[in-house]
Amino acid sequence: MKHVIATIIILGILSISHTALAATPSSPFIVYGYVFNNDGSECNYPKVNVTNLNISKEWDAGRKEGYNYYQIILTNGTDINASEVLRFNVTSPDGSQSNITEHTVTPEEINNGGFFGFNISLSIQASGLCGDVNRVGGVNMGDVGALHNYVQYGYPISDEWAANVNCAGGINMGDVGALHNHVQYGYPLNCCVAKENRMKR
Repeated sequence: MKHVIATIIILGILSISHTALAATPSSPFIVYGYVFNNDGSECNYPKVNVTNLNISKEWDAGRKEGYNYYQIILTNGTDINASEVLRFNVTSPDGSQSNITEHTVTPEEINNGGFFGFNISLSIQASGLCGDVNRVGGVNMGDVGALHNYVQYGYPISDEWAANVNCAGGINMGDVGALHNHVQYGYPLNCCVAKENRMKR
């Protein structure tokens, strides 16, 4: 009889312990950082969307008007696990600058409850029209002149993505010649630099 009572007590303790473990809430996983404009200045009130690419779940990070700070709190074990990839899609309030950054979560970050000071710098978005260096619509001799003055004299241009028309790396007189030949003779252009500023961390 004593053995039966002892067994019942042990089973009861195990049942209580199991219930307590099951009721333990999952720990938070926190990510925060600051967003900066293309020129290095603070980008206040940026839009920060975070997606777990492994489970196709996304969230909008918390932000505050007048500040370039963002923060997101996920649930460890539910929203995020080690080796999963978070994609940060960040844009400026007016939509003129953006950045898509991916980060693979490490076991150390899981143990630490997140990763902190994950700062993101934005880039000016491409106009979408290869060769439209001055962003006035269309590609013509005005773009050729603007690109020539940029290469020769350092005059500013509106769209560096659109200026790298020969996909040879950097912007130089080769691009000026290629753009001139496109306008004059219809030769093809090739702006191969990605429009999205993708960074792997």
